[in-house]
Parts: sequence; structure tokens; C-alpha cells
Amino acid sequence: MSKKIILRLALFLFLGVASIVYIQLGGFNEVKISVKENINYTLIGKSFEGRYKSKEVKNIFFDTRRLLEEGELHGTLAIIYDQDPSENEGNMKSFTGIILEKPISKIPKGFEERKFKAFTVVQAQINAHPLVMPTPEKIKEKLKIYAQEQGLELQDISIEKLVGERELVVEIPVKQ
Repeated sequence: MSKKIILRLALFLFLGVASIVYIQLGGFNEVKISVKENINYTLIGKSFEGRYKSKEVKNIFFDTRRLLEEGELHGTLAIIYDQDPSENEGNMKSFTGIILEKPISKIPKGFEERKFKAFTVVQAQINAHPLVMPTPEKIKEKLKIYAQEQGLELQDISIEKLVGERELVVEIPVKQ
């Protein structure tokens, strides 16, 4: 066999394996968009204002996730963006917290409570491995296009819910 044939076969095999892995990870799963009403969340977490790449953002995320992992709180890890870093030169105002499944009697030390309420939200949901999942920015862009097509005007705030290791839900409230 010539080197060209071997190289072509190797390339073909590599592309085949890569495609199978991509499919298994959910790379072709579509973003499901819908409109939801009467959203009312209570979160326990921490606020942040500053640069998106700040070490403090990571620390807040891991501190909050630890509450779930250690069973101190039960719910869904979420990030509320009051000021989106992709639209503000890397600066952001956010709240990283846990959407509570049920009320709690005591807020853990160093954390605070925040409410998130919206009459109507445009919601995107995707199930895929983070390696192949579209970025939240791309998902938000799809939500904005959908809202525009439906004649809905969106607020500047958004919430990203990390539901398990392979599911991301993004919600943006509709202006009333």
C-alpha cells in the first residue's frame, strides 16, 4: 500500500471516530426554545461585580457548588447576570447561587438570599457534554432572535441554570 492510501484511511478512520464521539457527547443536540410563565426562584449565593476572568468569580462558583456537593443545600446551581460580560467589555454584575428546592431556616455564613421573579421568560434548554455544548453567549443570541421573531422585547438580565453535568437552561425575562 502506498503512503497516500494509508494516510487517507487513517484520516477517514480518525474522522469517523471523532464523529461518533461528537454524537455521543450530544454535539448535534438542538437547543430547545420555549416561553415559560410565572417564574419565581429563591436563591442562596454570593454577588459579584468586576472582571469576568477574575479569580473571585471562580472562587464564588466553587464555594457555592460545594454547598450542593456537601448536601448543605438542595437545588440547582445558577448564575444571574445583571450585567452580561459579553456586552460590557468583560465587566459583569452577577449572583451565583443555588435555586432552592424548598425553603431553608438558616442561610449559610457568607451567603445571601436573592429572589428572581419574572412574569414571562424565553427559555433555552440543551442537553450535551460541556465540551460540545454551545456557549451561553450563543444560546442567548438564539433566544434574542427567537424573541424578536415572536415580537417579544427582552430585559438585560439573564439566568443560567446548570441542571446536572450535561444540561444547561438559559432564561431571559420578557419586558412587560
